[in-house]
Amino acid sequence: MAERLSFQICEACGAPGIRRDQEGYFSTTCDKHKGRKSKTTGTDWLVKATPIEGIGNGWLRLIVGLKDIVAWYVEKNGMPPVTNLIYKKDNGQLHVEFSGGDEQTRGMADFIEHYAKKIDEHSGRILSKAMA
Repeated sequence: MAERLSFQICEACGAPGIRRDQEGYFSTTCDKHKGRKSKTTGTDWLVKATPIEGIGNGWLRLIVGLKDIVAWYVEKNGMPPVTNLIYKKDNGQLHVEFSGGDEQTRGMADFIEHYAKKIDEHSGRILSKAMA
């Protein structure tokens, strides 16, 4: 899950970023920190993202990443199927509920719930230390 998030978070400042190919070297940067000779990759989450009522785009990025990585683990690594994935906002926090899966699934869900506490729900930017 951390690897998946690293494709979405600027390595320079922690803002939402895009994975970029800089002549064979991949980095994830926001528009402010992108290199001059780069082409973007990994923006498909925008196309796949179906809005979820009450969930901002910053958290939606985490949800799309979780769905993708869970589907990959089910298909490629034989993880037990995951059903009834439900994402909700409760007391200003992101909560993930599901059926099936295993301890790895729970670990990935816990990871994004914890990370969601550190970012702005709408922009995905890291919250200031005073707010986090």
